[in-house]
Amino acid sequence: MLAAVAALVLAAAPSRVEPGCPTQAAHVIDAAQPVLPPDPHPTTGAVRMFFDIGSDGRVRRAAVADSSGDPAVDAAALDALRRTRFAPPSYRCVAVSTGAETSVLVPPAPQLLPEEAAPAASGSPLPGATPSALLSPAPVAAAAAPLAASPSPSAPASAAKMCLTPPFVRVTRFAGAPSREPAGTADVDVRLDARAHVTGVRVARSSGNERTDYAAAVMARRSAYAYLTQTGCPAGPATYRLELTFR
Repeated sequence: MLAAVAALVLAAAPSRVEPGCPTQAAHVIDAAQPVLPPDPHPTTGAVRMFFDIGSDGRVRRAAVADSSGDPAVDAAALDALRRTRFAPPSYRCVAVSTGAETSVLVPPAPQLLPEEAAPAASGSPLPGATPSALLSPAPVAAAAAPLAASPSPSAPASAAKMCLTPPFVRVTRFAGAPSREPAGTADVDVRLDARAHVTGVRVARSSGNERTDYAAAVMARRSAYAYLTQTGCPAGPATYRLELTFR
């Protein structure tokens, strides 16, 4: 059975909270269920994935960082992650996008005795192949759509391992606004060096209000960031599109 651990503790809360705007870290609202292939063959025991949560809680981007060794298992886990609903981190009436990661544990396929091999080959369920919720706490009642057929055995399992470009970026400290700004959503391109230090910011999509856009740019520059790193893959420099929704 699958299990998952999500790294969603993202930033320290500000000292003052506006009335009616609870401060919260990112968390799962509805966890989608992965649909495993009928004959999984993972070799590493886990799928490590990076993803980016928008300021409205949607998964803006997701990718496999370290493969389970079975492309079909990776695809099932990634599909469920993309369908999982999140609440974004929120501080002082501002919801913020951020990167995060999760590791889905996949037990190895059971070793069958010779007399047990025939029933398994005829299509009976494999032990341990029952899908469970990708991310605690809430399983989704509706069944997920079946995935396409697994890649052929000749496909190299190492194909899923690659350095992700652009890299995923996590907001480690968010500089909240000193006052409540007009409602709207602004996208700010944050330029980062190889150590994820801010080198520049630019409003890429306006909220429609100059005051809100200015506040978004200031908050983006004063916040702190970190790369989600893969083994053997150098980080940065990069540009992260920070999405801020003012309420």
